[in-house]
Amino acid sequence: MTKLVPNKRILWAMKALLLGVVILVRKDYRQNLHPYVLTALSLSHLYLGLEIGFALSVVLPQAMFGFELEPHFNEPYFSTSLQDFWGRRWNLVVSNTLRPLVHHPVRRISTGKGGAIFELTVTAKPSRTQILLVIFAFTISGFMHELFFYYVTRARPTGEMMCFFLLQGVCLEIELEVKKALAHRVRFHPLVSGLLTLVFLIVTTDWLFFPHVIRTGADAKSLGECAIMVDFVKTNGSLLYYWQKN
Repeated sequence: MTKLVPNKRILWAMKALLLGVVILVRKDYRQNLHPYVLTALSLSHLYLGLEIGFALSVVLPQAMFGFELEPHFNEPYFSTSLQDFWGRRWNLVVSNTLRPLVHHPVRRISTGKGGAIFELTVTAKPSRTQILLVIFAFTISGFMHELFFYYVTRARPTGEMMCFFLLQGVCLEIELEVKKALAHRVRFHPLVSGLLTLVFLIVTTDWLFFPHVIRTGADAKSLGECAIMVDFVKTNGSLLYYWQKN
């Protein structure tokens, strides 16, 4: 059976339209929304804004040099597990950057196969190596997010983002161990596992990630700037289209 792949331009247009709708809903109806619905919309805003922004940033290099650059995201809303979300779909550039910087060195250290620099007296078991890799990678992610928001907002770090990423790492490790234990005996339908994954991400994000963003005013500022952008496009969209055609 042939898999139907939508036209990329249509897909990007739909994402841009959806981003505009999400921004307007968050701006005009946030007082009437359940906190978890608001968090889901905020996550959608974050994802769509980042993906569209990153895509626009590579248009010029692609046009100049004629090669495809690696995408930052791989449809994260289709994630069926935390492993799928963090490893294969969300912010792939960071994942691929952490692999040589964190994954390979830690594996060499923990297994004692890294030569004189990385060799340890006591080697770790493979399962312990995996735990070290996961926790260390998420610790670095948490630290970088804390540092980034400190530079952007100049607000004192609270450690909530670090806790968010550590929680993701711990739960990801639990998920991996459960998969090993159950093997092929239990298999959830992708729709069920995907829904559970998204619910977990929404709840934990609402609990640990967004509170610091909201307290510092970064969320309101970003929303206001996006609303201005949407109003600009609505006002000047016809002029931009006419200019492009001519």
